[in-house]
Amino acid sequence: MTVDVKPTADNTHLIEPADIARVGVIGGGQMGNGIAHVCTLAGLKVVLLDRQARGPDQAMATMARNMERQVNRSIISSDDRDAALSRVATTTDYGSFRRRRSGH
Repeated sequence: MTVDVKPTADNTHLIEPADIARVGVIGGGQMGNGIAHVCTLAGLKVVLLDRQARGPDQAMATMARNMERQVNRSIISSDDRDAALSRVATTTDYGSFRRRRSGH
């Protein structure tokens, strides 16, 4: 990844934001789950890691339940929910964060 730093008229510097295609989240608890939730609804692919054996399943169940509430309140559509959940890959292995050329 390269970052462009450009001087501005007032001698401050602006950094062009990098394109983000994939997000790695460590921990499927309340905070990690919420981060994964908003990232995937924004269209990003998410790898969610939780070291506890049941952690990834619990995190996905929580996300599905929270998104179902959003569907019931007409905040998102059921198609949006399904697409968002399909962009989340869960794991208990840190090796899943290695850069890959395609997929999650």
